[in-house]
Amino acid sequence: MSFNRGRVGFHSGCNGHGGTVKLLHKNKLVVSELIHTLIGCNSILQGGEIEFSQHLNLAESYRIEGTQENPTLVLITKKNIKLRFQGELTPETKYGSPQHFILELKKWRKKSCLDKPCTQWRKVKFNKNNKGKSYDYRKQWIPVDGSKLWVNRYPLIKKFKPEENRRYILRVKEFKSRDIPNGVLWVNNGNISSERLEG
Repeated sequence: MSFNRGRVGFHSGCNGHGGTVKLLHKNKLVVSELIHTLIGCNSILQGGEIEFSQHLNLAESYRIEGTQENPTLVLITKKNIKLRFQGELTPETKYGSPQHFILELKKWRKKSCLDKPCTQWRKVKFNKNNKGKSYDYRKQWIPVDGSKLWVNRYPLIKKFKPEENRRYILRVKEFKSRDIPNGVLWVNNGNISSERLEG
């Protein structure tokens, strides 16, 4: 979960949720105008998102526990339910400003790995020539380099866990640093769309 300039948001791996937050005196706060994307995901994950969003909407006070290096944010709701969040430095704080791009990713069932890659991805961009003409993802999103080739390995993406037999279009932030294993870190910056794959 993140707080930034009067906004609060969280992402559980499926839908992105966000709203406004206003800090008041004596550690009081008001969360309002919560909205979320409408991407299909499994019922357990979606149910957890809805339940958490309802608790967040009822948050009325907060406190900070722990140390500056390892802080814990505690939100207390009107029903005295305590939501605890272990804090960490953001990738922007650790590694500086990222590059942004859009990724198309397909995740297949494990049984399909015998005759095709389990995961495929490629960088895409919005097809301006298709604006308002078709909702078919194959016409809406096109490869950035004009190639139809896929990369046949799973890119580790923080804050993202794809479900089997689904295709995703998602925003990604890319950080590069000598302090990152393999030199590169990808972070999910919000799912644009998701649909089921046949096969």
